[in-house]
Amino acid sequence: MHGTESAECPLEEIAAYLDGELSGGSLAEFEGHLKQCSMCRKALNEQKRFLSALSASLTVEGTAELPADLTKRLIVNAESSVVGLRHQNERFTAIFISVTLFLFILFALGNEALSSVGFASSLGEKAIAVTLFFGKLVWIVGLALSVVLKSLTSNIGFQEVLLPFGFFAAAAAMLMLYNYRPRRKSV
Repeated sequence: MHGTESAECPLEEIAAYLDGELSGGSLAEFEGHLKQCSMCRKALNEQKRFLSALSASLTVEGTAELPADLTKRLIVNAESSVVGLRHQNERFTAIFISVTLFLFILFALGNEALSSVGFASSLGEKAIAVTLFFGKLVWIVGLALSVVLKSLTSNIGFQEVLLPFGFFAAAAAMLMLYNYRPRRKSV
């Protein structure tokens, strides 16, 4: 390391020297080598010039002024370039492709598809049964509420006044039931 321009020059230590990572004996040893080795001095000066040029190119001389309506322009541009199912023929194409892929998978699976279709149909039947149950439950509750409200309004004599309120209350109750979602406990 102390020879002039030898193959054992510590070129990897030049970056550590520039970053201030050398200390103590290794710093003194490297600086001693720099006094003797012109190749390392040249490499050190080249890296210093490079870092200086890089620093100068990255400094911000001024900030660019953004238009006041930049956000609005970006949103309008993003919304206008959204591609989706907008036309009836696009929906038809999407459904046609989905059905075609489904049929292809059924034919590709062969006999194994029957067990998959049977499982899917049993799930579908269960989902339909649950949906019909809750639909009938809502219908019965709504019917019961209307009967109760009708009997209350006929006894009081304010049928014309309370009947719209009863329908509003029944609709509000149905909306609350529809929008009810149990909350998850946070851990």
